[in-house]
Amino acid sequence: MSLLYTQLRDNPLNGVSPVGDIPVYEITNIFDYLSANNFAALNQYAPKKDEDDHPEWAKNSIKIGLNEIPNVFAPFPEFWMEYSYSLDGESLTCGHHFWTEKDGDNWYWGTQVWMRDSSAVYSANEKIYLKIDASGHVAEMRSQFPESGDKDWMRLTTSLGFCIVAISFLNMHRNSVRVASNPPSRQQRRHAQRKGTKPPPDFKTILVRGMGKSYGKGNGGKGDGKPYALHIVRGHMLTVTQSAPLFG
Repeated sequence: MSLLYTQLRDNPLNGVSPVGDIPVYEITNIFDYLSANNFAALNQYAPKKDEDDHPEWAKNSIKIGLNEIPNVFAPFPEFWMEYSYSLDGESLTCGHHFWTEKDGDNWYWGTQVWMRDSSAVYSANEKIYLKIDASGHVAEMRSQFPESGDKDWMRLTTSLGFCIVAISFLNMHRNSVRVASNPPSRQQRRHAQRKGTKPPPDFKTILVRGMGKSYGKGNGGKGDGKPYALHIVRGHMLTVTQSAPLFG
């Protein structure tokens, strides 16, 4: 099946395409890594128990603390991420359209989520805005979604968490991460040329060294015993700021 991005780009809704020619990332491999073994790898991003400033970050059942994910600076002013998975035998695709906005001295990420199931493509409509602080962490979240307990909110924040982790991986050292291109084939380009349409995008995949190969036990071998790649942990992601420079 084609990318959800391609479907939205080539089939405008109400005469307007919701996405343009922007960088595209297909992150199903990262979703699969994070969701393996009952989401063991997400334990490192769990909200701190003693932190009550932003309870909305813990409204989802998987407990992703968006403010716990390091180095989430925007890689581009505008881009797209999507992943696919199966739920109760149905194939689903979730895509996030990201863009950056500046409000005074603060930078915000705007995002809107799109879903595709076996029958339709639809959007959550409401947009979410994330304020990113100088250290590269989510400092504030704005939205018009209902209060805690709303199922759409829970699914949206969980989906957003997967994308934010993928963005954090993008900002890791390039010895650990490789971005692979997936350009359209010659046949796809010629087919699009004959039809007078755009070819599929040259979408990217984020390849993290050792993901799916180097496994150990969670919590340094002393924890719950759920395996995940021990070197892909938040402690290995250096945070560089003006007050704590790289060579300071």
